[in-house]
Amino acid sequence: MMDGQMLCNIVIAVVLPSIGWAARVLYEDLKDLREQHNRHRVEVAEKYVRHEQHTEIKTAIDDMRETLQQILIALGRKADR
Repeated sequence: MMDGQMLCNIVIAVVLPSIGWAARVLYEDLKDLREQHNRHRVEVAEKYVRHEQHTEIKTAIDDMRETLQQILIALGRKADR
């Protein structure tokens, strides 16, 4: 028959390797996430729109908006004729 010590040893022999495996998997996933995060940081820094570029883009969009407004006014006048 099994005594308490033997039962305790069996439980420990089953539980501890399972915890060790789970910890190893979590550690590897965490390492992978750190690598992905670092790659993403580099990618964002390369593609980030700087303030000067933002100002240029905004100016170009404002110019296009004015031109479009003039076109719409001209088309409205033609439709009235």
